[in-house]
Amino acid sequence: MLSVKFELAFKWKRLYIVGMIYKFLILCFGLLLMSFQANARGDGFRRGPKTINIYAPYFKAVPTRSKIYTPDRYRCSMRRNLKYCVDIKGHALTGQIVVTDGNVVAYENYQNGYQHGETSIFTTDGNLAERIWYRKGLRDGEATEYYLNGNVWLVKQYDDGVLHGRVEEYDNNGVLIGKMTYKKGWFKEGYCANEKSGKTMHDRFNNGQYNQIIPCSGNNNGELM
Repeated sequence: MLSVKFELAFKWKRLYIVGMIYKFLILCFGLLLMSFQANARGDGFRRGPKTINIYAPYFKAVPTRSKIYTPDRYRCSMRRNLKYCVDIKGHALTGQIVVTDGNVVAYENYQNGYQHGETSIFTTDGNLAERIWYRKGLRDGEATEYYLNGNVWLVKQYDDGVLHGRVEEYDNNGVLIGKMTYKKGWFKEGYCANEKSGKTMHDRFNNGQYNQIIPCSGNNNGELM
């Protein structure tokens, strides 16, 4: 009698294990199917030609299977003070556009008609001048400007279209010469530095101008960055 009970218990345990393995395989198949469906919808994202983690900091991206539009395939206008682009059929543009004036001036990524993702701006010589991240038409995340020699000049943080966070300035040899902090477009604190005087408070920021940077080097004469 004891032997029969033991045999029955063993059979039930084996069936339970087999059932759990079967459920696990079904779950794996379901997840794999969802992944294929997501890729088919274009829910993967890219930064340039490569796929990136959608949870990465400053996530601003366009669908992996987005189109590349040459100047004859799109047109742009201003909508609610934001650049808005459509394709030749009048549909809100999702993809990357090439801006040219004979040479490539910029690559801009769009989603639902508005800049969304990385924008790269070039000099007439083809050197990278600025890299900016957008979200729904507004600057959002990190923006970097470069010297002609390719070194970083300014690194800025934006949130919802305005300066928010750190701003760092470097000389053309890569030495940090200024560090500032902004909050919702307004300057909070910062300093300039050089080998002779060391750190000095950046008094030029105390002009009450909204969403503007006056670099320590004075390269842009206080114009909006």
